Amino acid sequence: LSDIMFLQDATGSQQPYIDTARNKISQICNTLISGGKFAPQDLRFGLIAFRDHPPQDQSFVTQQFPFTTEFGVVASNLATGSGDRPEAQSDALSAALKVDWKDNATNIVVLITDSPPHGVGEDGDVSL
Repeated sequence: LSDIMFLQDATGSQQPYIDTARNKISQICNTLISGGKFAPQDLRFGLIAFRDHPPQDQSFVTQQFPFTTEFGVVASNLATGSGDRPEAQSDALSAALKVDWKDNATNIVVLITDSPPHGVGEDGDVSL
């Protein structure tokens, strides 16, 4: 049994890469299922999209999509947004700690981003 949670940067800088991310997420899920080592019901996939904190982005900081065995649903939930650089991946990691992981599953988190997190002193970072 495995639970796989994708944490996807959904900011404007990711716009050119969202389609690729959708395809790669689908490819990872397909490979795991078609490998024969897992029954489809033994793999659950989830998504936490993250953007930025206000005032850089007013839409959301993190948006969680629950675990499902239908991996196509996960890839279809990717969208784009805006914000400064760095982004709110620390919030996404924190949210991932709180999701409904199966007790007996191997828990895997895949972080997809092109920016550092807030709080490491990068140019353009705002105090939160």
